[in-house]
Amino acid sequence: MAQWDNAANMEQQGAYQNWAQGLPGLSGADVSLVVKPGENWDLLPRERLLLEMEVLAEDVGQILLDKCREYSSVTFLSLGDLVQMGHPYAIRYPAGSAGYPDYLVSLRSGSFHGGFVSLVTRTQEGAEVSVFNTSAVAEFLLGPRTPHSKMRQRPILDAALEHTEREQNQALEDLYTRVGTAL
Repeated sequence: MAQWDNAANMEQQGAYQNWAQGLPGLSGADVSLVVKPGENWDLLPRERLLLEMEVLAEDVGQILLDKCREYSSVTFLSLGDLVQMGHPYAIRYPAGSAGYPDYLVSLRSGSFHGGFVSLVTRTQEGAEVSVFNTSAVAEFLLGPRTPHSKMRQRPILDAALEHTEREQNQALEDLYTRVGTAL
C-alpha cells in the first residue's frame, strides 16, 4: 500500500489506507505532498514505479493548482468596498468578518492568481509535489504573520488541500488501479 503524507486530514477509504502527517517546515506559502511506494510494489520495475509516483504527484499538483486559482479569482469586494468596511481582513477582526471565507481572494491585477506554481521532484522513495505562489504579494497574503503585519493570513493552500480530499483520493485510487493491473 502506498503512503500518502500530506498536511490535510485523509481518512481511510475502501481497502486503501491513507494517513496524514504534517511536514516539517510547512508554511502557509508552501504545501508539499510526498508519495512513497507501499508493500509489494517492489514487483514493479523501479523506473516504472517512480514514473507512477511522479504521475500521481503531477495529478495532485494540478488538482491543488486549479483550486488555488479558483479561490484567487473571485470578484466580490473592490478596494473601495474594503476601505468602507474598515479593512475587514485586518488582524484586529476575526476570520470571516468580511462576510466571505478568508481563503477567497478578489482578483485584482491577476498576478497573485497567476503566481501559483506546482513543482514535482523525484525522490529516492517516490515523488514530491510542492505548490506555492511566486507573486510579489504571496508572502503578504500567505506568509507567516510578523509583529508588523496588519492583515490576517489567507489560508488558500490549506483550504485547497482540505476541499480537494476527494479528488486527491481519486488520484491515489487511480494509481492503485494502474499499479494493480501491472502486477
